[in-house]
Amino acid sequence: MKLSISPALAIAAALILAPVARADEKVLLPGDKAPEIKVSKWMQGDAIKSYKKGSVYVVEFWATWCGPCIKSIPHINQLSIKYKGKAEFVGVSIWEEKEDLENRTAKFMKDMGKDMTYRVAMDAADDFMATNWMEASYSNGIPTAFIINQEGKVAWIGHPMEMDEPLAQIIDKKFDIAASREEYKKLVESEQEGRKDYAKIEEAEKLYKEGKVTEALAILNELAAKETQIAVDAKMMKLKLLASDNKVAATEFIHALSKGEFNDQFALAIFSIENATEEGGNRELALVAAKAVVENVKNDDPFLLYYCAPAFSTSKDHKKAIEVLERALKGFDSGPYAADSDMKDFREEIVKALEKEKAAIDKS
Repeated sequence: MKLSISPALAIAAALILAPVARADEKVLLPGDKAPEIKVSKWMQGDAIKSYKKGSVYVVEFWATWCGPCIKSIPHINQLSIKYKGKAEFVGVSIWEEKEDLENRTAKFMKDMGKDMTYRVAMDAADDFMATNWMEASYSNGIPTAFIINQEGKVAWIGHPMEMDEPLAQIIDKKFDIAASREEYKKLVESEQEGRKDYAKIEEAEKLYKEGKVTEALAILNELAAKETQIAVDAKMMKLKLLASDNKVAATEFIHALSKGEFNDQFALAIFSIENATEEGGNRELALVAAKAVVENVKNDDPFLLYYCAPAFSTSKDHKKAIEVLERALKGFDSGPYAADSDMKDFREEIVKALEKEKAAIDKS
């Protein structure tokens, strides 16, 4: 899915968390009967009204704004051609802004051209597909593909770039659906545990705002000690809360995080750019975070430096912003990103930011 969005937004968009399923809802797993396909409009190809016994179906979820989806669509198209007559493919767009969606989807398909010739549909107005497929299976990111076997049962759930082997086995009736179910159950259990932790973060935020600071920070510190993504999110919630009413504690925490792991530095860089650029952001702490990250970043990671530059710019220190962006550009050109064609747009963003900062100095 290539878009005119900033790297920060692209990273945020790469993972879209589905709403938490209720405890009493049945989880959709491999081996279960496939939900029906209910969409608002078929944009390409004949409608699938029911599953024909003996036929295999691939139902893949994507969105027009999703970079990883755009990257996977040509591969899905190749599989649809390879298995023509053996498997039916449909791409369903979900999690989209509703305004002018049909025209935007049509334009997207036109731009994809010969790389997207299989069936395409848009989710129903009530988000039936997102709810009964994605959310029900705890699939929290796109693109995600579901393979339906000859008996109308979900056989496999996963990233479409990883479905070549299971698809071939399912078509040949050699796929171990029981093993697929057990493997996916473990993923769901892990996701359920993670969602419980995110609920704890929300509870900590509520407690802090109620004045129960010690209790709230105890919850966040416990989560921050875990060896999962939840640790970074807990730290960022802690920083957000401290930044709201305790500048000294927030500053101390920023300096501690900046000397930690890369993920901590990355989160700080995001904190910095958000507060430096968003209306109502804490410009002072954005600058503190930027300075701390720039001082402690190793190997001049271009993303970290790029995200820190706006804090210097908004504080009118354009010379420092230029210095940081030049380091980002050098880090990009001397690192692994330089050989990745998909990163070309990011390099251009660094260059444009540099030009903007230099122009600001010329005006002063």
